[in-house]
Amino acid sequence: ADAAQRRLQAARAAKMDAYRNLAEQVYGIEFASDSVVADTRVHEDNIRVRVSGVIAGAEVVSLEPLGNDTYQATIRLPARRLAALQGR
Repeated sequence: ADAAQRRLQAARAAKMDAYRNLAEQVYGIEFASDSVVADTRVHEDNIRVRVSGVIAGAEVVSLEPLGNDTYQATIRLPARRLAALQGR
């Protein structure tokens, strides 16, 4: 992809990451892990994290470039929308 396409993809990724972070705070994180132990040593660790939820009513406050193809997104969710999402 050319430079413009990389910038667009980086901006979109930053927004998606901001929404994921918000979903983690609103709905929590489902966390599962297991370990394989043999001869009193850990041979394998598996950690799985899942976030699931619907974020409606959030708005992008800022999308700032941090470099050539890196962005930081800030989103806002009004308290009344948060209460509606949490069923309060």
